[in-house]
Amino acid sequence: MGKLRVLLAIIVVIAHTEPFFGLYSMGGDVAVKAFYIISGFYMSMVLTTKYLKKKNGYKIFITNRALRLYPTYWAVLLGAVGLSLVSLGFTGSPFKLAPYFAHFDEFNLTTFCYFIFTNIFIFGQDLSSFLEIDQTGALAFTSNFWPSSPKVLEFLLVPPAWTIGVELMFYLKAPFLVKRSNLFLAVLCAISIGWRLYFYQIGYDFDPWTYRFYPFELLFFLLGIFSHRIYQVINFEQIQMRSLGYATHFILLFTFLYQFVPFDWKDTLYLILITTLLPFIFQYSKNDRLDRKFGEYSYPIYISHFLVASIIMILRNALNIPWEYMSELTIIACFAASYILIVWLIDPIESVRAKIAKKNTPSVSVKKTEVLIK
Repeated sequence: MGKLRVLLAIIVVIAHTEPFFGLYSMGGDVAVKAFYIISGFYMSMVLTTKYLKKKNGYKIFITNRALRLYPTYWAVLLGAVGLSLVSLGFTGSPFKLAPYFAHFDEFNLTTFCYFIFTNIFIFGQDLSSFLEIDQTGALAFTSNFWPSSPKVLEFLLVPPAWTIGVELMFYLKAPFLVKRSNLFLAVLCAISIGWRLYFYQIGYDFDPWTYRFYPFELLFFLLGIFSHRIYQVINFEQIQMRSLGYATHFILLFTFLYQFVPFDWKDTLYLILITTLLPFIFQYSKNDRLDRKFGEYSYPIYISHFLVASIIMILRNALNIPWEYMSELTIIACFAASYILIVWLIDPIESVRAKIAKKNTPSVSVKKTEVLIK
């Protein structure tokens, strides 16, 4: 599963830079939805096999999620602020802080507090796509943020983190959702699909409604839960490992060569295939230590790629280097930055998480469970 997660993270990097030697695979929106499905699968797995068995399981689950997400995010956030201050000192341009310098006197205290809170704690970043700053400096709802000036999105110091805001909304509800019946979850799926189709019908068939609105995106997390439930009832003893390998390599190849698939509805087809094949992909890779270690790069690559690309861009402009191989350089640099984050930050915190799990779940053997985030 780790290879798939890293490939999806790389696809998001390509979507925000330029094609990788001519390949762009799928759009970032499809990759993000695939991430949501994988997240639903993993959260259903860890909740049903470990956290829900304990009286204080919800608290432990949320604590572990926070330890997984926030330290890496805060490191990238500090990097964005630091880069902005360095840029300000050397070039006079405050980089990511530029919107604050330019519009600080245009918004009120509540708006300023929202920016501080959401940049530190991530919650609410997904809402930035549905907000604008009105003439009084207050935040107001907008159905189309594109004409807004300045856009609320511009004040996010780690732009990719808005998807983590969607993830956090799911995490708060996941312990309750995974305990519900298949019928209950199916009804939720139908409501999410129906609501999306209705909004599309009345004209809201554009970004941010296509993949930033949590009630619509909840569908993909629920598909992940269903995928895990399918995994639980499959008798893998009757399935050859070779067949599992075929399923895994097929979805990896489909993901990589996505742009060449001729179907009109290939977005839907791909997400259905992800949901269907995840049980087989997980079974094939769950004991692969190398795949698990490789998968740890997915979150730091995803969350740091804007900062890494920005550093490359600033260096290229400062050194007057021709603008070539942007995505290739960014991907290589993201792996390097992720390695540093894993060795110096993520692994030490993972040890703390393992100790917490061992202390609070003595009856369950503690393994380093691979987890998703963008």
